[in-house]
Amino acid sequence: MAQKTFNIVYKINGKAADALPGGTIKFGGKTRVPLKVNGRAGVHYTEDSEAGGATIKVAHGGEGGITVAEIRSWKNVTLVAEFDSGETFQMAGAYTTNAFELSDGDGSISVELAGPEWEEI
Repeated sequence: MAQKTFNIVYKINGKAADALPGGTIKFGGKTRVPLKVNGRAGVHYTEDSEAGGATIKVAHGGEGGITVAEIRSWKNVTLVAEFDSGETFQMAGAYTTNAFELSDGDGSISVELAGPEWEEI
């Protein structure tokens, strides 16, 4: 039986990020929009490309943590996601899209990234 994904290890430009639970990945790729043709809906569709993305929570500072200056410099990074199911995906050319926030308590920074479609490596 295949292993289910419970943990994702993120690497940003080769550096492992101390990621906290709650991250999400949007793989990107083709999206389809149903069309109504000759009075029939859903038989035909148009395709469009959608960007890839990720929302990750990373530990701030400390050993293995990421600094604010590092995140501010993320303009053309390679983001690798290693799933404990054994699959590994990469989004090259990623960049931050939000004004990130630092949370007290768990010391995490929530960062949103966008870029090309994720590719399996």
